[in-house]
Amino acid sequence: MKTKLFLITTFTLLLISSCIKDYTGTIKDSTDEILTKTNFSYEGDMFKFYLELEIENLNEVISKLKTISPNDAGYDQAQKELLEAKAQQVTYNEQVAAIIDIDEVGLKIGPVIPRPPCNCFSLQNSLEYVLILKGDNIKNISVFDINGKILSSSIPEFSPLPEYNNQLLYATYKDLQNIKGEVVIQISKIDNYGDLIDYSFSGYIF
Repeated sequence: MKTKLFLITTFTLLLISSCIKDYTGTIKDSTDEILTKTNFSYEGDMFKFYLELEIENLNEVISKLKTISPNDAGYDQAQKELLEAKAQQVTYNEQVAAIIDIDEVGLKIGPVIPRPPCNCFSLQNSLEYVLILKGDNIKNISVFDINGKILSSSIPEFSPLPEYNNQLLYATYKDLQNIKGEVVIQISKIDNYGDLIDYSFSGYIF
């Protein structure tokens, strides 16, 4: 009787364990293995960082142009530049507003990175992947040191992540794992209107 009870109990525990394993995560070939809190960056976050810097720069330009007096010989030119700066600022703000936060497609894990010692986009040297949304068209990602020497350049090939309904795609960064310190990151992309955008910004790799 005891033997029979032992066998029934053991079978029950094995069945429960199997069900829990199937429910909680035998899907280990998904982002549980691909993405961590420090090994990826999202192009949308990088583009937003760049745009917000440009907006800040335009704020300074606009403030200076507003101080030019109508009695100044360069007043008319200043007014023209002021209108252009304000129009550009509107465009940048619209582009920022159009960027989709990565958590809106269900990614909840980061990245978690220390605050850099400069006004830079912060990255870890464990960086392996760049993420984009479906429909984004990235042509090139290059990384330079502060003297302009190229450290990495690649035309990334993106693959979909099925667990995010293929709305989120990833590609591997090239040769960044041994880089530390301040860098310049340059990205070329095609926007929603089919125009090529080249943008660059300072980064800091820990």
